[in-house]
Amino acid sequence: MAAASDDDHRLIAPGAVAGRPNDRAAQHVLCAVAALVGIALVATQRAGTVLIPPLGSAAVHAAALDTGIDPNRAGAAELTVLPGIGATKARRIVAFREAHRDPDDPAAPVFFRPEDLERVHGIGPRTVEVLRPMLRFDQPPVSDRQP
Repeated sequence: MAAASDDDHRLIAPGAVAGRPNDRAAQHVLCAVAALVGIALVATQRAGTVLIPPLGSAAVHAAALDTGIDPNRAGAAELTVLPGIGATKARRIVAFREAHRDPDDPAAPVFFRPEDLERVHGIGPRTVEVLRPMLRFDQPPVSDRQP
């Protein structure tokens, strides 16, 4: 068997080389390890804020399922990890929240249940059903609060 030469490898993406099968297997292992580290980082919470690493969507979606994202507190960057919520819809959620918040109590929630997100332009019932298990609402609805 002849030794591999530089001609045996092709650049397929920055930092990724198509070559011997063992090289590709090592790349897959590294990606899997990075995803697991991402899950561990996302699960870490500090002062009620979930840390979201810039990793693949699988790690982020798994963490969102575990901890949930509160649409009343999450920033646009955090909202974009949700399926079907890109940068534009995330900005719309934040803008809607700011426009409809109680001026006497700016910390009061605007969204009490997943269906409340349907009031945001571009979010409909199907999107809400996909998001439902990944959302959390730290405040109970007004009708459920004790006097």
